[in-house]
Amino acid sequence: MASLSLIQKRALVRELQGNACRVILVERCSLGGCDIILDPDRATIVTSLFALPVQIEALAEKISKESWRYS
Repeated sequence: MASLSLIQKRALVRELQGNACRVILVERCSLGGCDIILDPDRATIVTSLFALPVQIEALAEKISKESWRYS
């Protein structure tokens, strides 16, 4: 499953769905704070490296909040 915000990142979606990865994304409006749920135990949060220094505290809070859901 993929969040709406991830689906809007067209270049990333094209790569995931391309021949190298062949990922089938199922779009959901919201996945809590995650961008991709891989399976019941794993999820991914996508962020821009350029924006990381500015968003570090918000990202750390998001990871902390979501970490109890996944192992």
